[in-house]
Amino acid sequence: KPHTGTKTSVLFVQKWNDDPMAGPLCKKVDDYPIFFATQRLPSKDNSGDKIYVQKDMVRYHNWQKPPGHPDRLEEFTREDFVRKFGLPESASKYEVFFPDGTEGVFEGNQDVHEGLKPLQLRGKAGFQVNWLKHAEEFKERLRDTHGHWVVQHDFFNHDGLTKDGIAEAFEEFAAKEKLSFF
Repeated sequence: KPHTGTKTSVLFVQKWNDDPMAGPLCKKVDDYPIFFATQRLPSKDNSGDKIYVQKDMVRYHNWQKPPGHPDRLEEFTREDFVRKFGLPESASKYEVFFPDGTEGVFEGNQDVHEGLKPLQLRGKAGFQVNWLKHAEEFKERLRDTHGHWVVQHDFFNHDGLTKDGIAEAFEEFAAKEKLSFF
């Protein structure tokens, strides 16, 4: 792939060896197991562009108006964020004071007063935001230990960042069958 219907196969072969002088490398048998694997994850899209592994992330903005409270912007993997704060959609909170004297704490990613989104309230005339905590989900490409983007595939485990693939399954098969070239 892409732009071709040609399928690729990799074939490992080993000669039978019944010569006792050469040693018992691969004695001929009538029946034997074979290893067969098929790629399930495409590494390129229909345009020929690579497909990269992405991880779910959360950007957490914690801003407080009183002096001495720093504006913090942190990024977490979604898994770490959920463990620490709960679901991102329920982690956003805003304390807002309006010119008419009303106030409120808004939770979640709701629109607030006159159709403005909570993050847009900051710096708008007539609105006073004392604090806000806002969680925004996004995807980020996964990088390996050398800083390269990890391409999606199921051929092998990429530095422990992806699942075991065909190569690891073949290694297990070859070890179990005691293949001489392994």
